[in-house]
Amino acid sequence: MIFYIKPGWKMQKWIVISSLLLLWNTGILFAQPSATVVASQQEVVIGDHIQLQVSVNVPVGMRVSIPDVKEVLNGMSQNASLGASFLEFISQSDPSVKETAKYDVSSFEIVVAGFDEGDFTFPALGFGLLNEEDTIWSDPITIKIIYPELVSGDSTYLADIKNIIPEEANISDYYIYFYLIAGLFLITILIPIGIHLVRRMKQTEEIEDQKSPRQIALEKLKALEASDLLTKKEFKTWHTELSLIIKEYLNNVLAITALESTTAELLSLLKTNQISASLHRDLREVLETADLIKFAKASPLDEANLFAIKTAYQIIKSVGVMTEETVVLQESPEQNQ
Repeated sequence: MIFYIKPGWKMQKWIVISSLLLLWNTGILFAQPSATVVASQQEVVIGDHIQLQVSVNVPVGMRVSIPDVKEVLNGMSQNASLGASFLEFISQSDPSVKETAKYDVSSFEIVVAGFDEGDFTFPALGFGLLNEEDTIWSDPITIKIIYPELVSGDSTYLADIKNIIPEEANISDYYIYFYLIAGLFLITILIPIGIHLVRRMKQTEEIEDQKSPRQIALEKLKALEASDLLTKKEFKTWHTELSLIIKEYLNNVLAITALESTTAELLSLLKTNQISASLHRDLREVLETADLIKFAKASPLDEANLFAIKTAYQIIKSVGVMTEETVVLQESPEQNQ
């Protein structure tokens, strides 16, 4: 059997009032501003950083002021009357605001550290509510700072020396080997090249040494012809070089002191069986012309220059032919075999 009691008007009134009070208290509860600070660790080794995550919840649209944690910690550490040890400030990040259905959530991170053993207190932080001219506070946090394992607070304590931890190898560790290999490779290449070049130079010198006086004189005459001395009207230099080529050739093939002799002395040294009379006259004209240009600064005609070079070729091709061939054969006896 079910009994149904019809409520009176007084009971209905109290039910309505109780519901309204419950809804009002629930709204206030959920809309109440709050501030929390959570430490990453409650016990840390001396000197290690401690991250503190701070979260401030306020109703949407309400503005909140964030305290300067560095000033807070410095002020409390200087106040000896508080009788507490405080953590040392390291950094504080800028707050980020995230909006939800009922709250504006401001979050930021604080980094602190302790450099002495003991219990350190991170104080309660006050956050001002600018709209209501009120302040909400977070709870203080106590963090224990300890020495590393096997280390005590005794200043005379000496810890055991640990083994050296090997460093991971990287490419820069192998640069020295690369340089050594590259150096050895270059040396291996450069030494044979150097030896080859030295041999080539020696061979060139030997070839130069094996040239006959006629070959040397003809090469010098061709080089003189190819020069631009006559074009530049440097007649003195051109005729001096020409007479020197002739004297060097006669000195080498006839074994006479042609280089140290004057024109007259050189002409007297030449025997009739060494040079023809006509070539002797031509040689006299060439050498005397060179003397006039050298000492009297005369300017020769083009015909005189042409005559001089032609006479020089005739002398080199005809004078001392037998003598030169005999000298070459004596220096290279292998050619006679």
